[in-house]
Parts: sequence; C-alpha cells; structure tokens
Amino acid sequence: MCDKLKQILQDKFQLFTILPTICGIFTIAICYILAVGVYDHIPSWLYTPEISLLGCKKPEQIIYQIGFSITFIALLLFFFSYRYFLNAIIGDKVKYKWSKFIMLYSIIGASIGLLIQGLITMTEEPLNYLEYGNMSEWKPDSQSIIHQSFAALLFIFAVIHQITVIQFYFRAKDIEQIKNLKCSKWFKLCLLIIGCIVAIFSFSFHPISDTERSQLLLNIAGICQWIAVLCVLIFFSFYAMDYHWISQIPLDFDHVESDNLL
Repeated sequence: MCDKLKQILQDKFQLFTILPTICGIFTIAICYILAVGVYDHIPSWLYTPEISLLGCKKPEQIIYQIGFSITFIALLLFFFSYRYFLNAIIGDKVKYKWSKFIMLYSIIGASIGLLIQGLITMTEEPLNYLEYGNMSEWKPDSQSIIHQSFAALLFIFAVIHQITVIQFYFRAKDIEQIKNLKCSKWFKLCLLIIGCIVAIFSFSFHPISDTERSQLLLNIAGICQWIAVLCVLIFFSFYAMDYHWISQIPLDFDHVESDNLL
C-alpha cells in the first residue's frame, strides 16, 4: 500500500467513519422520493415501507443498485482506515487478538451482505400484491429470498461487530485511549439494544416472514426497520467522536507494520 494512501487512511479516519452513512442515507432518501413521491410505486397506505421495497421497480431500482454499490466501496475504505486505527490502539496485545479480528472482519461480512442485497433487489411481485390488497397470495420468489437473506447477513454481521466493540470498550481498561470512551460505550450499548429490539419486530411483521399481515403491522415493520438501520448508521458514525476523544492521547501509527494490514 503506497505511503500516500496509507497517510490518507490514517489522517481522514473521521471522514471514512461517516462516508458510508452519508452514502446509505442518500441512497435510501432518493429511492424513497422516487418510489413514493414521484412514481407512486408504493401503495398510498404504506407510509413507512420496508427499505427493500424501495428498490423493486425502475427507475429507483437503478439508484438502489448504484447507491448501495457506492456505499459498499465507502464501507471498504472505512475497513482499511479502521484497521490502522485499531492497530494503533491495540498494537500487539495478544489478549485482544480475537476482538480485533472480529471487529475488523465483521465489517467485511456486513459489506458483502450490503453489496449483494443492493445488486439483487426484490422483484416487483410484492408491490403488485400489496397494491391490490391480496398479499396473502404472494409466495416469495427465489430472487426476493436471496435479497432478504443477504440483507439479514448485513444486519447479523453489523450486530456481531457492535457486540464485539462494546465488550472490547468495557474490557480494555489497560489501554489509555479507551479510558476516554466512558460515554461512548454506554451510548453504543443503548444503540445496540434498541436496534436489536426493533429489528425483531421488523422481522416478525415483515411480509416475507408471513404474507398475512395487516396494513398497520406492515407500517410498524417499516418503522422498526428504519429505526434499526438508523441505530447501525449512528453506531458506525459515532467512531468519529471516538477518534476525537481518543486522539487526546496521541496515537502511535509509526509502530504499525504495513505487512499486518494487508
């Protein structure tokens, strides 16, 4: 890895923490505006559709695919920047070896889930059935199942990452920089708990888990999913604040060998 890119990944960590969030929010917002406000692809009674429904029909489907592909790239950039960040904090401490491994590579797992669910969208069928009020007759097709499976993979790896980070923050009492994150670890714990609770409701009321859902329950499922996604995005974006507090104690990037980062 060239020295210039290495320096950018080190110096612009705060930017890379919020870049995936910005890309993801813009993608969802544009798809929502097109699907709901412009083309009326979403039934008028469904005020808070599941995010997956925003990518079923064109032209928003194209935005969905491109937008989440860009978000995938942004998440990979965050992965490499985060790798330098963790190595500068943890160094060669063996006791945190597995925590560091899981914190890093859970991001790769989430990235794969993000990319595949973005490229393989749900089909138009669920929207057609929702429009005519006969959702109970819909049988999830293979493409929609693949999409939802990788969307679930994204969330699972995101939760694994969150759990590992939180336990590391509580456990790493021998690392000076982590001592400055007293508020952060409790805030992240609250985000994890809220996100998991609403995600359970979202999955329980999701049309792919049970097609016989009322309009109210489908709206609740949408609200819960949006809150769950927001919790994940805030969790990752909050690394920018972590860096601000941690950097009060200088980070030693010089001792990090590039061979350990590739």
